[in-house]
Amino acid sequence: MYVSIVGLILTGMIQARQNPAFEGLLRFGSTYSTALSLKHIVVVAMVGIALVRSLALGHRERLTPSQEKLSVGLLLLNLALGVAILLLTGISAAYALPPA
Repeated sequence: MYVSIVGLILTGMIQARQNPAFEGLLRFGSTYSTALSLKHIVVVAMVGIALVRSLALGHRERLTPSQEKLSVGLLLLNLALGVAILLLTGISAAYALPPA
């Protein structure tokens, strides 16, 4: 999971720097910049959820039913956020300017 998150961060940074349509971190002036900015926000949310899940729930031998339900819910939320990142990547690729 952590390797995937690092991969998302690195590819997002590379994608942002490679394209002249990128207006800066958390700028929403164009469709391309909006998609990348939302992608960065979602990645930060994924990191937060992963940390909560592993630090608060991860290293216990036995979880209570409510803790197990929370852990599965956080895992599914991270899965949905990963799909959202793929969608945002597709949107940003569709609106990217060709290299000069």
